[in-house]
This record gives sequence, structure tokens and C-alpha cells, in this order.
Amino acid sequence: MMATYALCSFANIGSIGIQLGSVGSLSPKIKPILAKYALRAVATACIASFITTCWAGILISEPQICLSSAQSACFNVTVPR
Repeated sequence: MMATYALCSFANIGSIGIQLGSVGSLSPKIKPILAKYALRAVATACIASFITTCWAGILISEPQICLSSAQSACFNVTVPR
């Protein structure tokens, strides 16, 4: 579940390209300024995504175990002793 929060965000190059294209088409004069700050936007989005993922990991008390067709656990969620 934490991977869902980490992967479903605007912290990837494709999303930044979509945002640059859509906002740049609305106001072409500021497109170079937007492109200048695109790398900072990706870094900030990554940090925000990681913080959200950390909070999701803190708040989820019971991990969800999925079973494959062989009826074995998909993820090892046991705590080593």
C-alpha cells in the first residue's frame, strides 16, 4: 500500500511534461520560466510524495497480505526476532 502512495504522485518526468504542456499552452510567454523551475518541481514533488508515504506507513497498523495462486504470501510481513 505504501508503494501506491509513492508511485501515484506528480513526482515523475511525465507528469511534469504534462503540466508544462498544459500551463505553457495557456500562457506561452511564461513557458521558459516554467521550464526553468521544472527540476525543482520534480524534487519538491518527490519529497512531498515521500512524506505522504511515510505518514501512510505510520498510520497503517495492519499490513494487507495478498495471496498468489499458489496460496503463499506475496510479501513477507513477518518481523524477524
